[in-house]
Amino acid sequence: MGRHPNPLAWREMSDPRTRIAALLLAAVSALFAWWGWKQGAYFGSVFYPGAIFAFLLLALVLALAPFEGRLRGPVLVALLALSALAGWTLLSALWSPVPAPAAAYAWHGFLYAAVFGLGLWAAHLLRQHMLAAFTPLAIAGAVVGIATVVVLATGTDVSWYLHEDATLRFPIGYRNANAAFWMICLWPVIALVAESDWRWELRALLVGLGTVLVELTFLSQSRASVPAIAVAGLVFLLLSRNRLRATVAMALIALPALPALPTLLDVYHYGRDDPGVIPLLRDSAKAIAGTGALSLAVAAVVLGGVAPRLRLGRRTTSSIGWALAIAASLTVLIGGAAFIARHGGPVSFVDQRLEEFNRVGYPNLHGQGIRYGVNVGSNRHDFWRVAARQGLDSPLLGGGGGSFAVAYLEQRRSEESPKEPHSVEALIFGELGFPGLIMLVVFLGASAIGGLRVRRLGPGAVALVAGALAAAAHWLVQASVDWLWNYPGVTAPAMFLLGVAVAPAVLNPNADRGRRVRLVCASFLVALALFAVPLFLSDRYVKRARAEQRDSPLAAIADFDRAAELNPLAAEPLLAKAMVEARLGESEPALAALREALGREPRNVAAYLLMARELARSDLPAARRATGHALALDPTDPNVKALSRRLSKSAVKR
Repeated sequence: MGRHPNPLAWREMSDPRTRIAALLLAAVSALFAWWGWKQGAYFGSVFYPGAIFAFLLLALVLALAPFEGRLRGPVLVALLALSALAGWTLLSALWSPVPAPAAAYAWHGFLYAAVFGLGLWAAHLLRQHMLAAFTPLAIAGAVVGIATVVVLATGTDVSWYLHEDATLRFPIGYRNANAAFWMICLWPVIALVAESDWRWELRALLVGLGTVLVELTFLSQSRASVPAIAVAGLVFLLLSRNRLRATVAMALIALPALPALPTLLDVYHYGRDDPGVIPLLRDSAKAIAGTGALSLAVAAVVLGGVAPRLRLGRRTTSSIGWALAIAASLTVLIGGAAFIARHGGPVSFVDQRLEEFNRVGYPNLHGQGIRYGVNVGSNRHDFWRVAARQGLDSPLLGGGGGSFAVAYLEQRRSEESPKEPHSVEALIFGELGFPGLIMLVVFLGASAIGGLRVRRLGPGAVALVAGALAAAAHWLVQASVDWLWNYPGVTAPAMFLLGVAVAPAVLNPNADRGRRVRLVCASFLVALALFAVPLFLSDRYVKRARAEQRDSPLAAIADFDRAAELNPLAAEPLLAKAMVEARLGESEPALAALREALGREPRNVAAYLLMARELARSDLPAARRATGHALALDPTDPNVKALSRRLSKSAVKR
């Protein structure tokens, strides 16, 4: 686990392990970059082919790549717990009111277990070059980050680039997921700058990349990213062996970003997503590019000119590192105490935050000039209330995968209709009960324990664990208050890094290769890939049908039928087909499709609403019954209430 000047030195490329590791890292880099660019792989048309690729890649590695190690202890527990969580999610399709999302979310879980295994195996193959396992995150961050800056500098589709409040929507489609993706990529980059002995030119490039990632995070204006960054930074400093180098690396990345912040903030000050913000986006892209270049230049001077001439002893370096850490901690504590004192003291400060948290709706933060701050207002308290009630009502089973969206419509106090409660813990507990929550906690705990045990294996292992666990800590903090679990493009990199963190623990040159077990696991992965194919094709048919439904409605109907056949659990293609049939005046086929959809999802509000509208022309009592079902499932929906009032008036007139 020593240091080496090049992650994959050319003279070592003749080693089969090195060649396999290089190919594996290239494949994972391409996958993460593609998913980061394509809306975080949230939609099935991107997720399923990527998942199939990951399953087959790991199956190939299991069957062919050398492995001198033994899965045991916390590493084995973590892998089994994550796999069990995926299996439990799939099983929950039996009691979930929405079995199709339950199956889809199960494939997310299997994917996360697979990328955990890919991270473990890649780092294992690299051995003393294990820090090179961070390159997929650096490459994905560079590709997606630079491409995003180019788009903001040249594009005109403002509604796709920004949310309505002028926070960054592009490229993932959700400000908080954007921030999480940039930061999960950033911490391995910082580790490579601080702890690797790569050439200074390469490390300077990484510093410039880090500055770009920091500025894109700021442009996202994600409130939850602030505590996540603080926790991840603390984890990185505590776990780093050389805190002075770690602090210098973070300073080289962060300080050059400061001149760009006012320009980036102008976008949020503008406050809306109309063409008038385009010049501000152009200015922001220029500021990001300029400060990124400045950061690279400063890093080149420091890393290439100043650092090699410094001759600080190990004890001196350690003392300076501890002094910097203590100074930073005291600054945060004193500054925080002063800030709280200005807001009336601890009791008043906490009371204000609780009042904001329990208030329905989102605060308008444009008046304070920045979205970051201590205001914690949102509708999350209502999301978490419903998720907690789900789990407590059925502690052994939960509501089933994907069920939160249905439960929230029935019990909501806000106007939102989220698909998940914006908290990975609340999501798992609400939908999968205590068994699911225990599996999640065991996986995270075992991964952390396995990573911390690895630190005793040498300085390389310390650097590996610091970068990986800092990124994982950022993911966990932000995923606890944001919608991240079902964004594979965000969560899969964190799972990969956890696999990297525990990899040194499995090294054992004298271990039994366990080839038979590996082949069984590879066969299971191939089966997962094969079962995902019809789900992918179904999603593709739905996507194509939606594009052709106006100009070629009959072709769209045929594609919706194919999609429904390929995924016998999904109601979405049948609902879409019913809408097309209704527009063509084909009432009976539309009603037949809606009845079939309700057979698959008996608590589907949209199906009852569409059925009521269609029946209102020919069977008023049946339409009113359908509306009654819709009202019971979503009592606050304005469309359902308006239709109910209209049907009631029609009944009175008759």
